[in-house]
Amino acid sequence: MRTAEREKEEAFRYAQQVQSESNNLKKRINNLDVSYVAEYGTRVDTQMKEAENELKQAMELGDTTAAVAAQRKVTQLTLENERVGQAKLQQKRTQQAPQQEQQQYAQQPPQRPVSRKPDPKAEDWASKNDWFGNDEAMTFAAFGIHKKLVEEEGFDATSDDYYDELDHRIRDEFPQR
Repeated sequence: MRTAEREKEEAFRYAQQVQSESNNLKKRINNLDVSYVAEYGTRVDTQMKEAENELKQAMELGDTTAAVAAQRKVTQLTLENERVGQAKLQQKRTQQAPQQEQQQYAQQPPQRPVSRKPDPKAEDWASKNDWFGNDEAMTFAAFGIHKKLVEEEGFDATSDDYYDELDHRIRDEFPQR
């Protein structure tokens, strides 16, 4: 039991570390994305001003060929400007989604840990998999897969489908065993 408890704590720490790394990478990607869209928007604005000046000059000179070419540039840049607007709107939605999730967590009352006996199916599964608790990599992988199945994909951890999917994914991760 102590070994299982220690492994559970180690798996929890590992999951926290992976979650932290994931959050850091998401922040970095988001910052790069914001910078890219801002730079793209600035470039489109600058090119639009240049194209408008070219159109103005062509019209003043009566050069229809140059006016047509400048009008094409203006049209193309108008489309690109619309893409910039869509990208900024998407960024705004993406930034609002985590804030809404945080508000939902804040509204939920904290739950006290409940001491309960392990699920008989879990004990049966662990007894059939002699590597569980003995092979650190596979054990941590099982905890990670469990978390994804339950928290992200909505599996019921007491169902046969859950254990079938858990076994399937572990076989995919460790085909040599």
